[in-house]
Amino acid sequence: MRDIVSVKDFGAIGNGSVDDQPSIQAAINAVQATGRGGVIYFPAGNYRIDSGLIVTSNDICFEGDGILSSTIFSNNDNFQLVKF
Repeated sequence: MRDIVSVKDFGAIGNGSVDDQPSIQAAINAVQATGRGGVIYFPAGNYRIDSGLIVTSNDICFEGDGILSSTIFSNNDNFQLVKF
C-alpha cells in the first residue's frame, strides 16, 4: 500500500511567503525511506521554495487539491524546481 503524506504534516505553511522547501523535502524523504513509494499531498495553498526539491525514487507522485488550488513556485530562477 502506498503512503499518502501531507506536506503540512512536515511543517509546510503554503502561504506563499514562507520557504516551504525544507518541509516539502522532508515529506519526500520520508516517503522515499519507506521503499514503497507514495503520494506527496499538497493541500490548497501556494508553496514557495527557495531551493530545488530532489526526488530519487521512481514511485513518488505529487497531488494537490485541483487545478490552480495547490501551487509550488519560486521567486528565483537560478535552480531547477524539481530534480527527478
